Amino acid sequence: MRFSNINSRLRSPDLVLSAIYLISVWVLCLGFLERSQLQNSFTILPGDRYDAVISASILEHWYNVLQGKAVWSEVKYYFPYSRTIVQTDAYFLIGLAYAPFRVFGLDPFISQEFAGLVIKSIGFFGAFFLTRKSFGFSFWFAVLAATLFTMSNGMTSHSSRLQLSTVALAPFVGFLLWNSLSAFWREDSRGFLTWGIATAVAFGAWCLTCFYMAWFFAFYNLLLFGVLLALMRKEMRAEFFEKAKKQHFNLYVVIAFGIMFLLPFAWAFLPKSLEVGVRTYEMVFSNTVVPEAILQV
Repeated sequence: MRFSNINSRLRSPDLVLSAIYLISVWVLCLGFLERSQLQNSFTILPGDRYDAVISASILEHWYNVLQGKAVWSEVKYYFPYSRTIVQTDAYFLIGLAYAPFRVFGLDPFISQEFAGLVIKSIGFFGAFFLTRKSFGFSFWFAVLAATLFTMSNGMTSHSSRLQLSTVALAPFVGFLLWNSLSAFWREDSRGFLTWGIATAVAFGAWCLTCFYMAWFFAFYNLLLFGVLLALMRKEMRAEFFEKAKKQHFNLYVVIAFGIMFLLPFAWAFLPKSLEVGVRTYEMVFSNTVVPEAILQV
């Protein structure tokens, strides 16, 4: 039996039951991820006195920024250097998730742990809505997809390096991108502007959180877009460019917002990148996954 047939035969529960089931699975996923911390009553947390302390200090910096006590680009270390937020990933979105826990009086390390759970929760619900609303999965297959994504190695192996676990943002930004492209194809100007600008805001914030994850997301999607464009039938490709021509003003607006929300990241990180240079191909290849390892899950 084909997957599509199985997918169509699985009945979705009503709205209330769907919400109860989805929230229950989400809680179980978080409980599984935090099983060690729950067992030790959060007295022992992932990390060490290096990465975990550095990330906590940056998150505390964002908490001070939100209180108006600090300039966002200055973390106040490595004096007299400026824009020291760029010495590592900037953690912006994680900082927003971190601040409410500090407001409620939790210490920096507990708050950091809970901020990580917020990011992973975005991954869970992002994966659910992407597969359910965009890809047309049945409710239960979408729940399964969200569970598998949340339990995947990329989400679970970086508990002490929260910036890398922002791979959790991929399905959420993917959902925004899917809706913007769908609206573009339908020639829904208002929808395209709304979803397109939301995608630009989310991607710019992601870059200011962990550029590596955002870069790979953009790279693979651009590669996919190029392949799809090349494989399109001639008539469909002509239709695509005709739609772009009709909606050129909206395209310019979305692109302008994309550039605008990338400016803080570029302003802070570009000078440092030019100062220290980039990695050589030899350094990159030494860390590249070998082809057979791609098949390992």
